[in-house]
Amino acid sequence: MKAGWRTTTLGELFDITSSKRVFESEWTSEGVPFYRAREIVKLARNGFVENELFISEEMFDQYSTKYGIPQEGDIMVTGVGTLGICYVVQKKDRFYFKDGNIICLEADARPDAKAADVMKVLKRSFSPEFLNRIDETVVFNRLGDEDLRRIVRLLVEDLNITLQKHNLRVELSDDACDHLVKTTARDRAYGARPLRRAIQKQVEDPLAELMVAHETVPSGLVRFHLEENKLVPVFEEAAALETQASQTQLVGAAE
Repeated sequence: MKAGWRTTTLGELFDITSSKRVFESEWTSEGVPFYRAREIVKLARNGFVENELFISEEMFDQYSTKYGIPQEGDIMVTGVGTLGICYVVQKKDRFYFKDGNIICLEADARPDAKAADVMKVLKRSFSPEFLNRIDETVVFNRLGDEDLRRIVRLLVEDLNITLQKHNLRVELSDDACDHLVKTTARDRAYGARPLRRAIQKQVEDPLAELMVAHETVPSGLVRFHLEENKLVPVFEEAAALETQASQTQLVGAAE
């Protein structure tokens, strides 16, 4: 072991569990997928598996209530056959697994559990005198895609507040918003900071060029959509928007 490395046990990091036994006579041809070690190996290597074993929905619901089922972030580790192959449970996964074939390392998602894990690390690294000066430990979860999309929308609304004096408004299509999230927030360790820079470069700069291209400052709506992996602005004049709104009102009245 390299100098300075610290050893720890899996039990300090995870709750190590298995599953409630499912007998072969209880296997079914449809229902909820039932995985053995070989299916976990295929999931880990290919990202999917064509499963042939299932348990009934009733059994799955019963075991889910009484004993628990694999949750997002849990790590499934094969214990027979090809040993030590790991698969991290995804949000979309819904399955049960064979006892004795697979070990489940449960990732406790409770905030208080995460804070407790942080304190374990701090206690190994700092003296009690120093720790006694810490009033509170705050744990921040990494942002998900939906969180980042909401942040993009909020940043765009902040930009629209600035544009009000020019009678301008910016809107992003869903694919444009997704493009910003996927291309600028790949490393979630940086949080949402790259999104602000991306909006400055991919939204504000093209918008400024569009305004400069007009002899007078235009008023209306600028829609950004995705075209060949690039955000493209389309300007709609205020008069056109008013006509469109009037037509919408007439249609609504007719209905």
